[in-house]
Amino acid sequence: MINILSKSKLIVLSLAAMLIGTGALGAVQVYAQSSNGAYPAIVQKLVDKFHLNPDEVKSVFDQNRQERTANRQQKLEDRLSQLVKDGKISQDQKQKILAKLKELQANRQANLQSAKSMTPEQRKAAIQKERDDLKAWAQQNGIDLKNLMIRPGFGFRGHWGF
Repeated sequence: MINILSKSKLIVLSLAAMLIGTGALGAVQVYAQSSNGAYPAIVQKLVDKFHLNPDEVKSVFDQNRQERTANRQQKLEDRLSQLVKDGKISQDQKQKILAKLKELQANRQANLQSAKSMTPEQRKAAIQKERDDLKAWAQQNGIDLKNLMIRPGFGFRGHWGF
């Protein structure tokens, strides 16, 4: 049986993974840029292979990304609404969670470039600080993080090193 401390870590890490997922998507997009920086590499490959208009191809990819983002956001809001309905969180807590997610996403986007220059140890420390800050925020707002767990074991590259 998993002890309470391990369960707590799993819950905190699952929420952190969910929050970091959006930032990781941004990092992948930056990494996918071609050498000239004009278009992501996949767009350039399609343009070259099928002799397409690069702006139109990029537009299709951008639209698809926006649709996926909207879909993920809707699923999250539906999940939080169900938690409100089930009495596990309040409507106020739901709004605080949504605001916190938006704040974390903005912070990750703002710090994306500086993260590239970090050593692995610095990145690990930054992630640990974000986890600790998130846990403290949840406690301050009376939010039980186990209610927010989306998928057990979900995380960056499938693990958190614990």
